[in-house]
Amino acid sequence: MRMSKGLIIGLAAFVLGLPAVTPAQTEMVWSPLAPMSTPRNGFSLTTLADGRLLAAGGQSGAGELASCEIYDPATGLWTLATPRSRTSADASLVLLNDGRVFLLPDTGYRGEIYDPETELWTDTSSMGLARSGASVAVL
Repeated sequence: MRMSKGLIIGLAAFVLGLPAVTPAQTEMVWSPLAPMSTPRNGFSLTTLADGRLLAAGGQSGAGELASCEIYDPATGLWTLATPRSRTSADASLVLLNDGRVFLLPDTGYRGEIYDPETELWTDTSSMGLARSGASVAVL
């Protein structure tokens, strides 16, 4: 017996005690955004407390970047943010409970904190040992 996608979703919702959803509600669509000021890959991205997105670092054809950009969904545009003091690609970003953002670089001894209110980056104290490939989470 072949089951439809809608029936499977409905059964899963029933078993889990969730409200029923229709197949149309489960379909997500990717939408293009305006281009960034600097094309980049390997950048870090997090949502700020106000719903904007912060993109930090990454790489371009010229190497690793210190530049940062903020995407505002209300305007649909990226704007340049204060650059970091160091370059990095593949860093980890996490939104802290107080609205600031912590950046842990892919390699190195020091992280950085971005404050969206002052639009400034501040170095953290040394971690003592260099890290590579680490990730971050809020406790």
